[in-house]
Amino acid sequence: IPANAYYGAGSLKYAILPSTLTSIGNNAFRNCEKYAYAIIPENVRTIGSYAYDGCTQLRFAQIESMNIEIGTKAFNNVHYEFALIAPKYSNVIEYAVTNNLRFVPIDVVKPYTVIDYDNTVYTNNHPNRSNTGYVDLVLNYRFKDEDYAKMSDVKLNILVNDSTKLYDDSIYLNGQLTSGYTFSNNILSVPVSTQEGELRMIINQTSAARFFSVAKLSWKEDGVPKSEIIDYIYDELPSVSVSVPQNVNSETLNVTGYAPAKSTVKIYVNGVHSATVTASKAGTYQAAVKITPAEGQTYTVRAVAEAEGTAIESTAKTKYTGDASVVTSFQLHYGRRTNESVYELTDPNTIKRTIRFRPTDEYRFTVEITNPQNVSNVYVISSRNGVMKILEAVWNSAAGVYETSGKFDPDNMNYVPGTLSVFVAMKDGTTDYYGNISLTDEKYFGEIPDSMTGAQTGEVTSRTENGVTIKSTTITLNDEDQAKIDVEYTEQTSVQNESTLVKNGYTKVTDSKGNIGYVKVEVTEGSVKEYTYDVKTKKVRTVTISTDSGNLPALWGYDPEGKIGPMNCSLAMYEIMNSNLSPEYKEMALQQFYLIRDLYLTEMAIVIAYFAIGLAIPEITVPLLLINDAVYLSLIAYYHGYIAQYNIPWSGLRDLLYKYFYEMFKDLITLRWAIDPSGTIYEGVTANTLEGVTATVYYKDPETGEVTEWNADEYDQINPIITNSDGTFSWDVPEGLWQVKAEKEGYETY
Repeated sequence: IPANAYYGAGSLKYAILPSTLTSIGNNAFRNCEKYAYAIIPENVRTIGSYAYDGCTQLRFAQIESMNIEIGTKAFNNVHYEFALIAPKYSNVIEYAVTNNLRFVPIDVVKPYTVIDYDNTVYTNNHPNRSNTGYVDLVLNYRFKDEDYAKMSDVKLNILVNDSTKLYDDSIYLNGQLTSGYTFSNNILSVPVSTQEGELRMIINQTSAARFFSVAKLSWKEDGVPKSEIIDYIYDELPSVSVSVPQNVNSETLNVTGYAPAKSTVKIYVNGVHSATVTASKAGTYQAAVKITPAEGQTYTVRAVAEAEGTAIESTAKTKYTGDASVVTSFQLHYGRRTNESVYELTDPNTIKRTIRFRPTDEYRFTVEITNPQNVSNVYVISSRNGVMKILEAVWNSAAGVYETSGKFDPDNMNYVPGTLSVFVAMKDGTTDYYGNISLTDEKYFGEIPDSMTGAQTGEVTSRTENGVTIKSTTITLNDEDQAKIDVEYTEQTSVQNESTLVKNGYTKVTDSKGNIGYVKVEVTEGSVKEYTYDVKTKKVRTVTISTDSGNLPALWGYDPEGKIGPMNCSLAMYEIMNSNLSPEYKEMALQQFYLIRDLYLTEMAIVIAYFAIGLAIPEITVPLLLINDAVYLSLIAYYHGYIAQYNIPWSGLRDLLYKYFYEMFKDLITLRWAIDPSGTIYEGVTANTLEGVTATVYYKDPETGEVTEWNADEYDQINPIITNSDGTFSWDVPEGLWQVKAEKEGYETY
């Protein structure tokens, strides 16, 4: 695309970029104020300066290339929610860091690398960064034997945000304070001369909302400079958040969340002021509020924080059900089975502790739930660096608990669990989070036909035919005829011959992690049926959408002659033909547009089906939409590459589909994992660690010289700490003068 191709095209909402495209010129889409989404194909190698500057409605740019050059301020003055979406090991994350942009990673198979990832991990020592602003970064590294011999001029490079202060006396390489480094343009560069080791440092992040860092390796091989992304850390705290259980069965509702440190937080339930609390110095708050129980009642909880004269707020919802299944215990079992530590994660004092992370140690979770007879599935979710990973818990009838086994990422021993939450899916329609599909937010529903506004999702029923369970529900449209759309879902294990699948009309789909699946869609006037076959799990899933009116397209306002809902195809073609595209690009654009038009009906129907199932049958939709393997096998993702660049109806509904699940998994529990402890208490030799030692940290006032025991509660921590068998202690403290006292009966105090 040449420079200035669409400069100032205020009416341009989309642009279809051909897969053969290799560059986007300077100012190409500058000041295209209605441009909403950008899908940049894999072959694009350069994006010019100011290419998307001034695209104030641009919410995301999905960049498929692993290595791309992005010019100065290419994404300047875009929508305030803008995010770059790209493979997690691409150089796009460097651009995001240096330009302070949000980044959404696509989890991909690692390309060949000289890094031994089984022994390499980059993390902050306390992943739940507090408002002290201090971040303790730790990079344990190792290079592969076959590559290290050919490497020279090896450097570890740490990229951090703007407004970051690096403490010179905190940079340690292999346990030794080092000064052999450079720090320029927010990049710390440290030469290393060993095949493996540890680099650690302390920085101060003055912006509390977002911390973003990338570890990068650079070296020379036969005199040729080379580099690789090692890993990244992404921690974005909301200005204010509110979290409540998805269901409640008592008059007491526990509310937790984030807010600016020491700010006043007012809690409202259905518009009525119910509590006022003060956020801790670490930026967290909690409150217990009273509700008036009413069967089936949905309660909207709103938290309003006052900070620097400005009110900021967030909302969440819960539903009262007398026989609701509520989590009463959520335990982490950590360590070796013969010497296992148990942490009760619903206890606020437990999550204030620091737990030392060891890659070789096992962890599992147990969940106790009231009324387990109503439960269909239980999932434990870990969210870290913008990526969710899921463990499904299974019922242990002997213990009366749901229990997990395995690790969140079995391919990465160094994966440290992030924010933890539990999702409980209920049986056959008893989970109804919003009550119906209708929401009034114009952001999501402004373009939806009137017949869908207020559409109701019916109760989910189950039946068995030929040994296969069929779950079904009905969507009743809000029109004069109260037209009904039937949705059915089946899932069964079946070993399929892949060549036969292709002969039967299936299309092969490979996701970003290399997992293979097959999809097929059958569209008639009265129904849309989607089949997916997951090669990894050997499961066939079928979603069928049908109507007794015999004219499904009419229900969506579909007109093959030229209209798809409120979008007029002829107008879109007119815009393409009158654009500044060259004749060959216009032809490519029109060909892709015809394909989009043909797929559009199918996409709409599939989105509605998944949204309905998401409300009514979450035990099905959770694995479909949140496990990466299945996400890429769904048609939502399969067709996304074709239609996302259009600012067309239903895009908001698709966003809401994912927002719905985000609401279900909002921040609940963040453990304090320590990759390397602040200190270890031992007797005689370092291997002889001491358990049961009381470690207390004291603060010295620099002006008065007064020494006092630190009030750790203000920072959501514990003081003193009683050591476990590893003898370690750790705190995250603000700047000042500190001293640690260790006490144990029978030993001299230190």
